[in-house]
Amino acid sequence: MKIGVDMDEVITAFIDSYLPFYNKLHETNWKKDNLYTYYFYEVFGISKAEDMKSIVEFGKTEEYKNMPLIDGALEGIHKLSKKNDLYIITGRPLDRREITEDTISKNFNGCFKGLFFTDFKAERGHAISKYSICQNLKIEAMIEDMPSNAQEISNYCNIPVIMPECPWNKDMDTAGTKISIVEGWKGILNYFKDAA
Repeated sequence: MKIGVDMDEVITAFIDSYLPFYNKLHETNWKKDNLYTYYFYEVFGISKAEDMKSIVEFGKTEEYKNMPLIDGALEGIHKLSKKNDLYIITGRPLDRREITEDTISKNFNGCFKGLFFTDFKAERGHAISKYSICQNLKIEAMIEDMPSNAQEISNYCNIPVIMPECPWNKDMDTAGTKISIVEGWKGILNYFKDAA
């Protein structure tokens, strides 16, 4: 099976790394549970430009380069890659390619058939949609945490989208879609138990 895999919050713990950086910089005390949406500016009450500036600055730090993995991702990816073709499909900007490749080669060498970026920028969104990448690669299932991406992929590609539960997607209405919200990598592997 061809499976697309998102990077941040599926493989790497972006939020757990970014929030301490943001809180220290702005003397705030935001927690992961506060993030009812992944559009941080809506939660923090700041402009998109301020949001983008903080994220760009974070992207230059050692914390970004050495972001920890999501619990279960290491074992999960290695297990899924044995019987499936896995592709990273990430919203990360292209200027983070080298850091992303380093993370993958260090932890998942040989597990992925390809790495694709939508080159997201706060002021304009994705340069290319995740669903169009899925269509071009003929992806058969996608692991994704963002509700907007999940809905587009489900609608346009008519494939299953497996979402590890996060504060910004746990209350999402999945009726009439092929979206399944599961409990982390345990739930992802359980979903793919016949394919892993």
